[in-house]
Amino acid sequence: MPRWVCCTLAIASLGLVGCSNWPSQAHRDVTIDAIKAEMASACATVSTDPAEFRQLSAQLSMQEQQLAVMRSQLEVIATEALTETPTIASSSPVRACDNDITKEVGNDHKVVVGANEWIYLNPPGHHFQARIDTGAATSSLNALNVQQFERNGRRWVSFDLLASDAKTPLHLEAPMVRKVKIRQASYEEVERRPVVELDVALGNSIMQTTEFTLTDRTQMSYPVLLGRSFLRDLTLVDVAIEFTHPKYEPEQVINTP
Repeated sequence: MPRWVCCTLAIASLGLVGCSNWPSQAHRDVTIDAIKAEMASACATVSTDPAEFRQLSAQLSMQEQQLAVMRSQLEVIATEALTETPTIASSSPVRACDNDITKEVGNDHKVVVGANEWIYLNPPGHHFQARIDTGAATSSLNALNVQQFERNGRRWVSFDLLASDAKTPLHLEAPMVRKVKIRQASYEEVERRPVVELDVALGNSIMQTTEFTLTDRTQMSYPVLLGRSFLRDLTLVDVAIEFTHPKYEPEQVINTP
């Protein structure tokens, strides 16, 4: 047999022996152990995942509740900011006496008034019982025989006021400030009513000029209704009390010779 053939057969036999011995037992043992360890670690991780998920879920739920509380608080603040009535400067002076029945609200001292109070209107210079109504935007008077006319190029209105302690209706004439649309509860038709300005004194506490809508209040218990336009920024209404302020008595001017 040629020498080169013998060398070729020897190399081939060595290659077959090497292939039959790889991977060795040591290689197989190491690979299997590593796989088993990896599987055990993975199984252990999977077994603890539900507890971790529950913990994370509880934390997320708590954060959602806190966010909901904060959101509701922000909504309340936003609502109060939107619904807060703006302060309207009055051109008429408002006088508060030392003996006012007041209550401190924040940094302001507000006059406490009841559900019904005595007021003094000028003109006509007479006392009237008034209903305090925070649900009404404007104030109104029980005016009858309302007539509109012109005087010196301005619109005026004449009307009669009914007072419980007056024997005859009180006749008044005043400049008409504007007109407002009024819809009576029992009628669908909208009616335009004149508005006048009168000086109002509530006890010895509040004096200011107020707009009144002239309307028919004969079916009401009180001839005068004071709404938010008069009460705003000045008063605190306690519906559990009434007539807490004395009748306003105008100062008497004595003419001396």
